[in-house]
Order: sequence, then C-alpha cells, then structure tokens
Amino acid sequence: MDGEELIGSDDEATVAGLRLLVGPSNAGKLGWVVRWRSHLASRSPFVVVPTLPDVAPLTLEIVERTGPVFGGMPVCTFAELACAITGRRSAGEPPAASELERGLLMEGLLDSTSFDTLGPISAFPGTVPAAVRLVGELREGAGETADVLRGLKQWRRAGGGSVADDLARLVDEYDRRLSDAEMCDPADIVRRAIGSCEGWNRPVALYGFSSFTPVQRLLVRALAARVPVLLVLAHDPDRAILGPAAAEAALWRRFAVKTVDVPKQSPSFASPELAELDRLYPPNKAWAPAMGEAPPVVSEPSSDGGLGHGVRLLVASGRRNEAELVGSEVVGLLRDGVAPDDIAVLVRRVAPWRRVVGQVFRAYGIPHQIEAEVPLFETGLGQALAQGIRGAAFAELVPLLGYLRSPYHRCSHAEVDALEAGLRHARNTSGLVMIDVVNCAFPAAFGRLRAAFAAGEDGLVAVDLAGISSFVWDMVQEAVRSRPFDSTELEEDVAAGAAAKAALAQLDRAHQAGWGPRGSAGTVAGPSVDAVLHVLERVSVRTGRSDERGVVRVLAVPRMRARRVSVVFLMGLVEGEFPQPARPAVLLGEDQRRQANSKAGLQLFAEPVEGEETALFSHALSRPWQLLYLSTRDSEEDGKETVPSPFWTEVQRLLGGRAPWRHRTLRDVTFPAGEAPSQREYLRACAVHDLSPEEPALQRVLDTSPAWRCDPAVLCLPATCSRLAERDVFSATDLENYARCPFAWFMGRLVRPGEMEERLSDLHRGTTAHGVLADVYRALMTEGLTPLTCSGLPRAGELVRHHLERRLASMASIGSPGERRLLGWEISRLVWGLLAFDAVRGGPAAPQELEYALPADGVDVGGIRISGRIDRVDAAPGGSPVFVVDYKSGSQSYGPRFAENRALQVPLYLAALRALWPEVQVAGGAYAALGGLTVRGAVRADMATYVGAWLSEKCYVEQCDLDAEIEACLEIARTAADGIRRGVIPAEPDGECPGWCTFRPICRTTKRAPKWN
Repeated sequence: MDGEELIGSDDEATVAGLRLLVGPSNAGKLGWVVRWRSHLASRSPFVVVPTLPDVAPLTLEIVERTGPVFGGMPVCTFAELACAITGRRSAGEPPAASELERGLLMEGLLDSTSFDTLGPISAFPGTVPAAVRLVGELREGAGETADVLRGLKQWRRAGGGSVADDLARLVDEYDRRLSDAEMCDPADIVRRAIGSCEGWNRPVALYGFSSFTPVQRLLVRALAARVPVLLVLAHDPDRAILGPAAAEAALWRRFAVKTVDVPKQSPSFASPELAELDRLYPPNKAWAPAMGEAPPVVSEPSSDGGLGHGVRLLVASGRRNEAELVGSEVVGLLRDGVAPDDIAVLVRRVAPWRRVVGQVFRAYGIPHQIEAEVPLFETGLGQALAQGIRGAAFAELVPLLGYLRSPYHRCSHAEVDALEAGLRHARNTSGLVMIDVVNCAFPAAFGRLRAAFAAGEDGLVAVDLAGISSFVWDMVQEAVRSRPFDSTELEEDVAAGAAAKAALAQLDRAHQAGWGPRGSAGTVAGPSVDAVLHVLERVSVRTGRSDERGVVRVLAVPRMRARRVSVVFLMGLVEGEFPQPARPAVLLGEDQRRQANSKAGLQLFAEPVEGEETALFSHALSRPWQLLYLSTRDSEEDGKETVPSPFWTEVQRLLGGRAPWRHRTLRDVTFPAGEAPSQREYLRACAVHDLSPEEPALQRVLDTSPAWRCDPAVLCLPATCSRLAERDVFSATDLENYARCPFAWFMGRLVRPGEMEERLSDLHRGTTAHGVLADVYRALMTEGLTPLTCSGLPRAGELVRHHLERRLASMASIGSPGERRLLGWEISRLVWGLLAFDAVRGGPAAPQELEYALPADGVDVGGIRISGRIDRVDAAPGGSPVFVVDYKSGSQSYGPRFAENRALQVPLYLAALRALWPEVQVAGGAYAALGGLTVRGAVRADMATYVGAWLSEKCYVEQCDLDAEIEACLEIARTAADGIRRGVIPAEPDGECPGWCTFRPICRTTKRAPKWN
C-alpha cells in the first residue's frame, strides 16, 4: 500500500475535504503524513500537533526524512494554527489571556461577586483553578457565549437550579472582565479563525491528537471545506479498546471524504515476544484479565547479539529501590553499547518520580532529560526566591539564611555561617536592624532584593515587581556562572527564571488594571508580598528539552507520541498509579454534566471517556522495537504493601507466569560489588560486605565505563570549517592548547567569550607581566646591565615601577581604580620575583632577543609550519649556544619530559630556532612559572653552565634525549594541526581538568579536578 490510496491523483490531492487516516500504533502513520506533506509541499502545508513540546521532535523527524524545509516551521500547535489563520499578531486584536492571567481574573471575580452555590467554597484553594477549567469547557463548546447562556438557562428550567444560575453569572462576568482587561479567551481566537478561513489556502494535517474540543472540531470542518485536511488518529478498529481516539474516529468517519484504515506494519518489532503482547487485546471484546484461560505459548526470541530482547519483568520494594533497579539496568545497557537516545523511561505521571529518578540517574552518571511541568517553588531557584522574598519582606532570619546558602549568589557558606553566628550571639534574629546587618555584609547579594520592598500606608509591605524581576534575573545569571553549561540543573534554573519573570509581568498588568487576586491591591507602589507569593506558587515550569540528543528520556506515557526507541522502561505499574484512578469531577459531578448536556441541546461540558488508561498502556507497549521492561513494586519504603497493576499481572500471565528478571527488596540496600552501576554503589557494597576497595578484582569495577561514547563533536559552520581547513601556519600556543584540551582551545581561540565583556582578568595580568618583563630587560640590555646581577637589582626595581605605571595607565578604561591597583601589586610581585631569581641564579648567558617573533608565514619544522612569539632567547657570550625561556603567569612549569605533559611551546620554539639559525647551537629551554617561581625545562648537560642555576640537575639531558623529546612533541603538534584543520572538538580533554580553567561552567567533560576543603 502506498500514499496514492490516501492522496489520490494530482487533481484529487488539491481538492478540499477531510481525509481520515486511522490505524493502530506502529502502522507507519507518520510516513503517510510525510508523503502527504511532500506531495503538497508547493502549498506549504501545516502539520499540527497537540502541545508545544511535540513541535521540535516532529520537526526533526520530518527534516531527517525529507531534507531541509523552507518557508517557516512545518509543525505548529493548534493555537499557532488559529493565530496564523486570523493574522491576529498583525491585526492588533487583543491577546489571549495566559493560564495565570485567567486565574488572576477568576480569583478577583469570585472575591467580588456573590454566588449562591460557589460563594461558600470560593475561598477554598482548589476552587479558582476548577472554575477556570469549567469556564474553559463552556467557552470551548460548540456555541458562542450567547448559545452557552441560553443552554444554561434551559438547564436551569429543567432542574439545574442555582448551579446553572451561578455558572451563567460566572460566564457573563468573566467575558466582561476579559474585555475590560483588553484580553480574550484562547477559544475566542479559534472562533475568529473559523470566520477567517475564507482566504486560507494552505493544507493542514493533524497528527498525534486523541480528541478535540467542540470548537476545534468546528475549525477543522471549516478548513476541510476550503483546503485538503489530513486527520490522523491512533486507533485499531479491529480491537475493541475504548478510549478518546475510538470515539473521535467514529465521529470523523461521518465527515471524511476518504477514510483509510491502515494495518500494523509487519514486522513492527525486532522481538516476537513484543508482538505477542497484542494478545492482551483480543479482537471484538474489551480488555479484561482472562485469569482462567491457559497461558499461551510465546515464541522463542531469535538471536540478538547478546543484548537481549523481549519482555523483562522487574519487582522492587520502595520507590527509590525501583528507580535504582531501573538505573542499574540502564547502566548495563549503556555499557553494552546502546545509545542513550535509544532508551526511554516512561511513567504515568512524572511528578512523583522526578526527584528520585533525577537523583539516581545523576548518581549513576546516566545522561538524561526529565520532561515535566513542575511548580516554581519546587525548583531550586523558586525555593531560593521564595525564601529571599519572605526573609527580606518580613525581616525573618531563617528564610533569609536559606536564600543566602543557595547557589544563586556569590556568598560562600563560611561567610553566611559567620554572619549567622554573629547575629545569634547578639540575639539579633529579626527586625530592620538584622536586615541592615545582612545588607552591610552582603550588599551585592541582598541589596537589590531589599530595595524591592517598602512599607505601605496601610501597614502592608508593598512589592516593586520590576525590582523583584531584576533580582530573579540576577539569580539566573549567577546560576549560569556557577553551573556547568550543559547541566539539567542550569536548564531548570533558566526555565524557572523565565517563568517567574513572565508571572511577575502579568501580575504587574493585573495590579495596574485593578483586576488582580485577593490582597493584590496592596498599595499604589505595588501588590502585597502575600499576593506575590500566592501568585508565584501557582506558576508551573516546564523542564526538559524535547530536542535534546544523547540522553535517556524520562517522560509521561501520553508524551511518547510519535517516538519509537529500542528499549522502553515502564515504571510504577502498581494499582493507584497506573492505571490511574478516575479523578472525581470538580464543582460538577458526572451526572450533572450529562444532565446539563442533554437539557441544554448542546455539549456544554466534557464527559468522561472509558478505557483511557487501557489505551495508554497499549500505546506504551508499542513504543519499543527490541526490549521492554515492566516494573512494579511489592511494597513502599515504610513496608506498606502495594498491589501490582493488573496490566503488569496480565503480561506476566501471558508470558506463562514468568519469574521477574530482577527483584530488589528492602534488604537490598546495595548491589553486589561486581554489578555496581557506579563508583558510589561500588564503595557502598565494599562497606556493607567488608571488602577492600583496593582489591584488584574489585578495582576493575571502577574502571568499567559504558561502552557508549559521544562521538567527537565536529564543527559544521561552513565559513569556520573552510577557514580552519585552509590553515597552513599554526602558532605554538594554539597547538599546545588544542593538544591539552580541544574544547578549551575552541572556546578560547574561536568563540573568545572574554571579548564579550571588557573587564580585568587573568589574561590582563599575564599579558601585562610579559610586557613589563620585556620592557625592563630591554632597558637593562641598553644600559649594559645584563646578565643581571644583584648589583643591578635597584635599577631593575626603578624600571619595573616606571613601565608598570605606563602600562596600567593605558588600561584606564578597564576595571575600577582599586582593581587596577590590585592588579599592579600582583604584577609587581610576579616580575620582581623573576628578576631576583635571575640575578641570584643566572649564568653567563644573557637575553639576546625579547618577544622574538617567528616569521609570519611560519617556520617549516617537518610537516608543519610554526609561528609565534618567543618570550625570551638567551645567548652565551659570542652568540652561541642559545636558550629559550617561556613565561607562565601561573605556578605550573614543565620539563624535561615535555611530550608527556603536552608542553609543546618550548620544544616547538627550539625546533623553529634550529631551522632559522642552523649555524647556532641550541642548548635547550625552560618554562618560568611566575606565580610559584618554579623553573623547569631541559638543557644539554654539556652546556648547562651557561644558564647557571636556573635548572636543577634533574633537567640535564643528553643531545639524543633532547632531540627525541622535540620529535615527540612535533608528532603531537602534527596530530593537533590535523584535528584543527578538520574542526574536531572531542568531548573530553587529554587529561584531568585543572582547577583554574575558566571554561569549567560550560565544559562537557567529567574529568574535573577534585576540590579539597
């Protein structure tokens, strides 16, 4: 079967009408959508998906299948489609109110309007969101507001009573207040789109939906009257699995000009055992555990190369035990070579699992993304923000200390501890005096927050929302500075900061317009603190990027729409979790909803649909190609018994009563040492079983790492790749930096983030120190004071002061006067230390060249051309031999084994001087670390007297050893040059990262230097 059955001939394809595509999971429905879209590509069709997180993965899927897409994003949400049809953004029509704004408006409405039935419960915590959802259902119905009010009136006459009266008053007042606030309900935009379809000419496909609201159905029908519309529903008509998609398919079959029922692809699975799970849903009868039937015979799985496929059952005692059991299996798969992108962990709801799964996966070193909507105050940034607001506004020490100990400012814990000890010793733990002490101790961390509050005339503390918003941005910037650039914690912080700023802006508009929540009036200056906290605690933060690659994805079952992977873990298969119990209707019961719909003559409210949980479980079973893990619990952490889900039990029955693959009980607090999924678990196992971590057999566990690796990152920007590929000449510094850490080279040489903000840094310190040393030695050479001796030090000190002042004066626009004075003191210490060292330990060799520049077109040293600037070249009396000195502003020097430490600069300079000055003997070279006054390098033993006591005897080498070391460094340099030309940026450095690296917050490596307290 091909796409012609659905698309038809070229003439038929362009004819308006609804084409319905119905098929079970794994029927290749996305392929039909791609073919349909390609056939109509000249008309720029839209593919519409249910939610915003679905846009990115489906767009990537379409691009991977068809190539680049031009003319805008090919995938959008239903709301974006309605906006595109109406041209609302350019027409200046009122914007749609956000969920938070609708909540603020509804809270003010319930507070100021009297209701017979809703009045007594209007102050309950859940009433406002329930009322917003109820009004949303009414607005998304098939009729306009007048039709809704007419239907509610008919229901009242038929027995709806005061409930119908209250709802009619609620809808009418809600519409009026929305209009006064110059906003509209999201359903209004869809209704306007229905009236604007006349000029619309772009085909539309709807993919991934299980149901539609009445107003959405009206828009789909209006579009189908003008353009080709493709509606795709995941439903198997041969199997009586109830659910929203089944009812939706039955409805649309009546309107479709063509309906195609596609069968499941064969083969749909790499595992016959997974295919056998279809027996859970026999044809022509609803699902029910057939416990009395004999277990069927399951096909034996075929060979899989050792990884395994089919169905594996897991049992754990306690939620954390279940997460650890799943985590250990994921680690095993990664070690066996499965890519993280080929693994998905599914749960019914993410909220109960987010913390524990995140903790376990981070501890086990599993790269992962958790897709969830989290309350703002459950995020790290949200908690710190709430504590900071409470502490500053109400002058309370405990929440204030909670904020100060968070990672969203630069106060150290030791400083906060000292502050707390002082305040408690003075018994100064509340009030304005305490606030003043904290503000004096940490003005940068606390000043902006404190300035955002002021006492109002009515005694309430008013909030400057703009000040709080700026404070939130400061917290985000500090998180960016202190966290690794690719960490999930930083992504959550940024998302939380954006959500908080958006909520504060919406609250500000509500306050200015006077339709905010209870207590938001505050003062003229701003709303009250309680109102701000009340609003912020209702804000949701979306975490996890749906387009992230190279991660194990953790998400809810309904979010796993078009994606298929090799391995799926389905967790939490216990009664009360999956299947999820039916949620009771809020404000209106099921009987009231059915009565209202029947008496009003139109569908006012949504009614529950049977079989939704079964349909979701069936969908989850269809997501893996090769291997499916089903995980349940037999108890909780406190020993309370749990009952496995009937879904899990029925699968076990279908598999012939198969025993669990793994069972982790409450007694299993550790893994066997040989099966430990991480270093932490290995050390715990050693402690429990009284084993020595040094034992070689157990030590091998530490060396075991997942076989899966990130491929080396390769630059792809054409201009950058072309420029790098054409390079013929390489500086010694470039080659050394790349050989040690390609990522640091990439950031420092190509991205150059230091140029984004002009401020004093270690780079200024090193550059200025090098320049002052060159100026001083050049002056000493002119005055005949080289080689430097102790008698020449007074003059050298005068020269240091003169040239340092001159160079600092040229930096007047960078940093503050205090920062420049501190920089001058540091440079003076570095320079004077080397001069004193040279005067005491120097030999007869004296500086001959300072900042000697190699030719711009490079020096050929054998397969590679070297350029650069040599800090200093010393020569013996008569001009030969010569000795190279390279300054380092830190405390690390290298030699005589340069290649082992990737210290390439000195050896490369020695090779270049040999090529440039063939008549001159090269004695060797050294790194002079100014920060620690350490000098190390290599010098020929027969020429060591020329450099005096600069180098110890450990650095004396023979001619052949020096030649071999230079050649080894040249080979490393050639490899580095090839990597630079190809734009290869591996994810890991050659060795362990030093603690002083400035790129640590954005580095992807795990080879961090340890921090010792």
